[in-house]
Amino acid sequence: VAAAASSLIPFAGPAGFALTASAEGHLHTKFEADGATQIDFTEFTVELYIKTSVAVDNNDVILSLLNAESASLSLMFLADGTYGAMLDGNLLVTGLLLNDGVWHHLAVASKIDEFYKMNYSFLVDGVVVATHADGPSTLSIDSMEVGKFVGSVDDIQIWTTARSTETIAAEMHSVILMNHADDLLLYYSFDYEVTAGIVTDKAGPYNGVVVGSLAVEGSTAPIDSYIAHGVQDTELSIELIASLGPTLSDTDSFIFIADLPKHGALYLNTMPLTQITATPFHLDKSDEVIFQPEDHVHDVEGKPYDSFTFGVYNGGLDENPNPVSHQSVPVYVSIAPV
Repeated sequence: VAAAASSLIPFAGPAGFALTASAEGHLHTKFEADGATQIDFTEFTVELYIKTSVAVDNNDVILSLLNAESASLSLMFLADGTYGAMLDGNLLVTGLLLNDGVWHHLAVASKIDEFYKMNYSFLVDGVVVATHADGPSTLSIDSMEVGKFVGSVDDIQIWTTARSTETIAAEMHSVILMNHADDLLLYYSFDYEVTAGIVTDKAGPYNGVVVGSLAVEGSTAPIDSYIAHGVQDTELSIELIASLGPTLSDTDSFIFIADLPKHGALYLNTMPLTQITATPFHLDKSDEVIFQPEDHVHDVEGKPYDSFTFGVYNGGLDENPNPVSHQSVPVYVSIAPV
């Protein structure tokens, strides 16, 4: 029986929700786990989306990685309102005004060179806008602060590897499907309820604490797909339902495979495995799909190896969904070499 229209929770799309930043609050994270009180990076990548239309001119901080309350790395709006960074006392200037009311993707990637020095690349919307060479061989942090400006923040990621410019650009429009990226240290998608002032870390134990006044709102960030990360010659389990957060009603919506992969194969995780060979293929709430890549293949030049499409239908449990009543969302599959 179809549920009443008033009880439906429409699928909000991969963008989901975002954090509204303000001068009255910020998000604080302590990197304490398993007895350790700090993290020592030799390589890392930080990524996030921001949006603001305020004439920022007060050195407002977007994100800071701290050690003993001193900023090791800060992404910020400089005194003239342009975007820049402070790195171990060195000021990096981009000359870019980002307070245009448009979402922008920011990234910092640090890679160690043969002389054991860190080389940093700063990207905006997938393009390198500044670099810094000969940094110290290790960046130590014990906490992070986010959102000391007026605007919105979404999809914060910290990786323990130096992601390439090509990979950052290729994946910046995708929500990460969890449990498949071993080098993803922290992931705030803000697509889960902020309970008792806690923001859930989807990648690990580093939940964030809201200090002061912050809110979660529907996101309009340019995020239009999902991505799952696997390893060459290894099957990859993908829990689509569990990854959708509160954007999908548990009772009134369902998903189905709309298009099959171009290269690998999809299976329903049953005993034995059931290959999915025709679409649309309806998935129950507890179903998990298995992606099997071809032998000895992986991503090339930072581009995901394969993709398939799933649909979300918001109008009851008809297994032959009306195309007018559902959304189709691509799922990219990134396969790392062994």
